[in-house]
Amino acid sequence: MWGLNKDELLKNEFLDRGIINDFLCMEYRRNLEKYISYMQKYNIKIVNCFDSRYPLRLNFIANRPIVLYMRGEISYINNESVAIVGSRICSEYGKRNARLFSSELAKRNVKTCFIFIDLYPRENIKLAEKILQNKGLIVSEYLVGSEPKKENFPRRNRIISGLSDAVIVIEASNKSGSLITANYAAE
Repeated sequence: MWGLNKDELLKNEFLDRGIINDFLCMEYRRNLEKYISYMQKYNIKIVNCFDSRYPLRLNFIANRPIVLYMRGEISYINNESVAIVGSRICSEYGKRNARLFSSELAKRNVKTCFIFIDLYPRENIKLAEKILQNKGLIVSEYLVGSEPKKENFPRRNRIISGLSDAVIVIEASNKSGSLITANYAAE
């Protein structure tokens, strides 16, 4: 579409004038080209809900994501999976149990998948890279660079529970995201 002029774009009945104006705007084109280049550089796949690579389990959740951005071993997305969730600030007992569960699951070849909103909090960037190095997968329904807004976390949690055969809650406060994830799993 980049090579089409305004008259050629107007002939397409599926494009509204706003989209046509975006395509003709040079700043929009440069930004979109940078974004596409970034996606290619980091091998981030865009998978829509009609794609054969779309996670089968997500077809059974309420408000399934229309589009997912995935980086890593997409082929593992439908394998056996378990979510381990809990408070970022947990006791030593909680940390020990999280390590124990994840170690036992790894021994059984349960793959690691990291669901994120722009790799928030920032400490998770190293964890994400380690997951990728070990043939794991990173998944998000948000564009790379999206702000981590409070209202997006429950949406992320529905994906975590939707992709999982089981959810293990290590430690959680009463109104925590971990319990939201567990409630989605129970549904």
